[in-house]
Amino acid sequence: MSAPHRRTATLLVVMLTMGLLTALPAQGEEYASFGCFSDPAGDAGGVDVADIVGTCLQYPDTSSSPEFPQGEPIRLTTVFAAGNNPLQDASWTNDDTALQVALSTDGDPNPELVLRLFHNGTSLVRSIEDGAGGQVADCDAQVELDPSFQGIDFVLQPSCIPDSPDVRYSVQMAYEETDGAAVAMDRWPDTDASVRMPRGDENPFCDAPTETGSEVTVARVACFIGGTEPVSQAVAISQFVFNDLSTQEYEPYTGQWAVIVRDDNFADALAGSSLGFGQGPLLFTYSPTSGPTLGQDHTRLAPATKQELVRTVPRGFPVYVLGGTAAIDEGVMDHLRELGYDARRLSGPTRVDTAAAVALEVRQRTQDFAARNAGFPDTNMVLMANQDNWPDAVLAGQVGALWGFPVLLTGATGPAPAATLAALDQLRPQAIQFIGGSAVISSDTLRSIRDHANTNGYAFGGPGAALTDDTSNPWRQFCANTNPDGSQIPRWTCRWGGDSRIATGAAVSQFGREMIQRFGGEDTLIPDTEVYASGVPLGGGVDSDNYAYVLAASMMSGRFGGAVFLPTDNNTLTDTVIQSVCDIRRGKDTNGDGEPDTPFIEFVELVALMADTDRLSDGFGEEIRSLITDGCPATFAGAAPDLVTAD
Repeated sequence: MSAPHRRTATLLVVMLTMGLLTALPAQGEEYASFGCFSDPAGDAGGVDVADIVGTCLQYPDTSSSPEFPQGEPIRLTTVFAAGNNPLQDASWTNDDTALQVALSTDGDPNPELVLRLFHNGTSLVRSIEDGAGGQVADCDAQVELDPSFQGIDFVLQPSCIPDSPDVRYSVQMAYEETDGAAVAMDRWPDTDASVRMPRGDENPFCDAPTETGSEVTVARVACFIGGTEPVSQAVAISQFVFNDLSTQEYEPYTGQWAVIVRDDNFADALAGSSLGFGQGPLLFTYSPTSGPTLGQDHTRLAPATKQELVRTVPRGFPVYVLGGTAAIDEGVMDHLRELGYDARRLSGPTRVDTAAAVALEVRQRTQDFAARNAGFPDTNMVLMANQDNWPDAVLAGQVGALWGFPVLLTGATGPAPAATLAALDQLRPQAIQFIGGSAVISSDTLRSIRDHANTNGYAFGGPGAALTDDTSNPWRQFCANTNPDGSQIPRWTCRWGGDSRIATGAAVSQFGREMIQRFGGEDTLIPDTEVYASGVPLGGGVDSDNYAYVLAASMMSGRFGGAVFLPTDNNTLTDTVIQSVCDIRRGKDTNGDGEPDTPFIEFVELVALMADTDRLSDGFGEEIRSLITDGCPATFAGAAPDLVTAD
């Protein structure tokens, strides 16, 4: 199943008009994976014949057939701004005129395959060499010319490229118009592009979705490796979410950056989900503790993580590493730089300080995104979670990743940490949403943070904030506090939580749906007509690695929105979760008459199971699908009570 863009962005703008190149696939012709990219015209010194304006890598079905015993050929097309005819253009006989395509299959900058078309003084020839200039065995490539001579194709047998989930390639055209003259040159791209290269019937998404025969699909997003573990599970989700091709051009909701966290401890990862913001993958690597235990090299990126990173994020883009060297070795930073990335470490002396540093970066990224994407509702909220109990913090990220809300940390009791208050004063949010019940953040702590914010002139709501039930006003109160005289005060420091992590998960889902209802719409890049319902395992104590699965699942909600539902340890649904699922379609009681009057979401497309069968049963997904498709039991006919309070 191909995951659609969550909002409106089209990743690749193919500027090649149909019919210009006979080598281009006709509309509707299927390839396992292919990509066409544009390159700015006019960057070859005015020599149009050398000016690359587009390139395509087409990778069709590689399984054997009677017509193609070795599989259909791989085609690499280069398109020029003007006709480039190596058969008739005398300039091709000059020493420095040549077309070169270099391919790397292992994620490193050095190519393993170099294809060249040039004139050897006698005739036009093509060569196939390895990165060191040696011959390549068992590889054949032909050259085909477009009838208009604006396109030149290298056509390769599938055996030329070894099995690899990632291939990067670059194209260079050098053109010496007269012997001894200055050479006009154009290269695409500035850094090598990445194209996923599936083999035969390989599914790029680890597991094919199971069609249910109804309007709602249930899909398991996992890699079957004998169980669920953080590194591969994050890769599986990333492959599902970021399944399009990355380019150097800016497009929202593509691999604009990545976040790397350790695989075995939640401390530095608590604020990481919001930093992903649906713009890039959140991946795990081995720590100095887990690496030796698992027999893995913790001084380099985990191999699966490296492979997924180079597939999704172009070289030169930022990669954020969360935590100090005790969490992720400095060698990982060196490895990222070797791969050509802008490696940035965000850390502090404590998890609270790390969260504050991440929060400031999240806010900057959100502001930048809003400036580049007109209509995106930058509501400037902050999520506050417990510093010692990971479920609430990582659940908060399910909403934070969609809206770009920073996550800050505080203790269960007493005043908030100085680093958290300092970050609040820099962020100056319009609202602060507290995640979790009073056992994880006490009422006294909540009020002290609210008083600090109000005293310093923020957290009073957004434009037009008011105590009202008028649904046309997105800044109507989320929660209201009753004065001794019975009057109400609107609050923008609200608590979303319950008496258990599962109840808090339902509350966070309600908060997410309310945000979509208030601020979503076709013109905002936040859809209000479809939702992905995700199931994520959350059993175990604070030492459990289940935090990693919830954290990785934030890629899904950050890209597509949706609600996250948590099972019990034996994969059943609590009444609170059932009510929350039922309210997706039915809506919310906003006028107090006990009947839902404001629908949340009209259409649900997918229920995604974010773990292998050792963590989530098939029955869990089917039960959610049934509630959405077939309706809810009579005992859940009424609207659920609000899971938000003002304290």
